[in-house]
Amino acid sequence: MTNTKVAATGNLTAWWGTAAAFANPAKPTVAELSACIDITQAIAYDNFGFGFQASNKNSDPSWADTGNVQTRGFANYSGSISFFYPAAFDVPTDNTYLTWDALDQRLTVGFLIFRFDGAKVTTGPVANDFVRVYKVQTDAWSDVNTGEVNFKYTISFQPQGVAYVDAVVATTAPVPVIALAAGGTTLSLAAGKKATITYRTGRQLSSNGTPSFFTYTSSDTTKATVDNNGVVVPVASSGTVTITATDKVTGAVSTGLALTLAA
Repeated sequence: MTNTKVAATGNLTAWWGTAAAFANPAKPTVAELSACIDITQAIAYDNFGFGFQASNKNSDPSWADTGNVQTRGFANYSGSISFFYPAAFDVPTDNTYLTWDALDQRLTVGFLIFRFDGAKVTTGPVANDFVRVYKVQTDAWSDVNTGEVNFKYTISFQPQGVAYVDAVVATTAPVPVIALAAGGTTLSLAAGKKATITYRTGRQLSSNGTPSFFTYTSSDTTKATVDNNGVVVPVASSGTVTITATDKVTGAVSTGLALTLAA
């Protein structure tokens, strides 16, 4: 929908999910989004100011620094949203109340999900929808009372380092992401299934969640292969193979993933 103008009214959907709402926030599923709270009805157009900003940069050296020091934040998203208070409290069928109940505590970590797909929907999430997924933490809270009619509250949201602008809603659970742990990790993988592994040595993961600083190798490609993104695909129906990750810069090698293949 590039360069396409779409009326906002009726074409936007928003959800709030807990910090554990998604197995992989880059690929939310219909089931995962359906379990989130639909906060669309509670959001006011007025004072909506959440989204990405230009990458921030500042100079803030310590006394020990001998020159200028600049710090940058590339996942620079935050902002505030105004919500309508519920007409009545303790009504579990009212999404306006559920929104207030989920967000009424400061420092609550969770996900804001926005659907900007250009087509009116009257149901819940739909497969292949485009959504924006932001991991945030609730911060400042203020009341916004306009006359005697609109009673709203405004919440500021701070970034928690996970943001996907063009995530596509999946119909089924995503490929599991397996973190290589110190001392090795063992994984059983049935024939026809695949998994994605990640490995970190204090280095930053790339924006799409795959480790761009590592190469992956399989000890036996007749049993299982692994690509540059860490996606492991079984070839044989049984056996054991070790997958290792190597840091492209430092040369550090992971302790490996012991992969047991099961028919």
